[in-house]
Amino acid sequence: MALFQLTKQQSPGAPIETIQFDAADEETALIIARRYVSSVPAYLWSEGRRICRLLGNSSSGSQIVKRVTREVMAKTRA
Repeated sequence: MALFQLTKQQSPGAPIETIQFDAADEETALIIARRYVSSVPAYLWSEGRRICRLLGNSSSGSQIVKRVTREVMAKTRA
């Protein structure tokens, strides 16, 4: 099991909310994280690495998941 964190901030200047949970892998963590998604962007993290950004649409019930690839992460660190 790995430790995952879901972080979100309701508004600029508001405290960052963090939900921690254990999951077997990233796919399982994403399933768990989707339970907490709202219209506020949330970020799923593991071991200091951002896995994806989640954003829910309250009117349609849909969710947007934007995965962060290792290639993108390498470019942002350079």
